[in-house]
Amino acid sequence: MRRYIIRRAAQAVLSLFLLSVIIFIVVRLTGDPLILLLSEEATDEDRAALAAALGLDQPMPVQYVYFARDFLTGDFGNSIRGGTPVEDLIRARMVPSLKLAGAAMLIVLAVAVPLGVVAAVHKGTITDTIARFIAVAGQSVPAFWMGIVLIQIFAVQLDLLPTSGMGGISHYILPAFTLSLFVIAGVMRLLRSSMLETLDT
Repeated sequence: MRRYIIRRAAQAVLSLFLLSVIIFIVVRLTGDPLILLLSEEATDEDRAALAAALGLDQPMPVQYVYFARDFLTGDFGNSIRGGTPVEDLIRARMVPSLKLAGAAMLIVLAVAVPLGVVAAVHKGTITDTIARFIAVAGQSVPAFWMGIVLIQIFAVQLDLLPTSGMGGISHYILPAFTLSLFVIAGVMRLLRSSMLETLDT
């Protein structure tokens, strides 16, 4: 058991390391960050000074060490757009994100559990067919496309819900349902299979 835990922990560390390397390389491939940080009137001296201040004049392996160190210590730097510390931006959006995740989880529990149980109890009926269709559709339809469709129907055409923003409960309905659809499909299929195994024994 201990060996298994150690092996899984080592795999997790290796996966995180490889992911950080991929992120570092992809960010560097998007272009020169100095172009975004400096104005068009910046001189070569300005570029050299900023590159030295940010460590961009160092070799790529050294830059990655700086990148990993700052990430592990929670130093994410400042936003390119407003110059605001990234930690403040994350902190300001943490509560709305947690509220949205909580709302999505409530929808999953309220929809997936009853549908999974009903589909298993009424196996082979039209109810089971509809439930399985919802499961397949939920795992097949891209979330971003479903979000656009829901906005078009309920916000634009029917004018029942807001299209964006943060406020009351109505602002969480569309994004929460969009986020929960894929999870609903997976939980419902898993619960239906487990229920069928139990009922068949």
